[in-house]
Amino acid sequence: VDRRDGREGSLQVYVEGFELASKGALSRLQKVESLSECEITLFQRIACLDFILGNVDRHLDNWMVKQGPSGRILDICLIDNGSSFPKQHVLQATDGDIVRSYVARNQYNWATFGVAEFGFTPAIKEFIARLSEAKMEEVLHGLEEDFPGYLSQEMRDYTTQRFLLLKEAAA
Repeated sequence: VDRRDGREGSLQVYVEGFELASKGALSRLQKVESLSECEITLFQRIACLDFILGNVDRHLDNWMVKQGPSGRILDICLIDNGSSFPKQHVLQATDGDIVRSYVARNQYNWATFGVAEFGFTPAIKEFIARLSEAKMEEVLHGLEEDFPGYLSQEMRDYTTQRFLLLKEAAA
């Protein structure tokens, strides 16, 4: 978030050759029999990142894909990560809480895709195994340095809990 002329806004960088996932990738990600291991691994990498960050707003217009001429997914780019690092677990919100209904619609929306049915690929298991608690702490510390006061202790704790859960699931 930045201020210009007294108004808040955001800086966005255009990514060449990508289109919103809502414009075509969904049909590809539903046809699980034709997905390559590389496409599954790309998808699982974004799922891992979203899980660690706790992003509560990952719908089809908040990520982009680059597809080759054959329709295969070559790369995935996550956009609008502003709803990451929630201050509480979703299940802690009360039933009438607007956060709970919002999150129920958008958090991990990708989990409904056919590609989400696959177990971790060997490449993702290796990727997760290489992630370290020290590196996670370094990232969180860097966020605190860049954005003083942004991360509460609860946000740090929940991020670390999700990180450790992912490590355990991959093991």
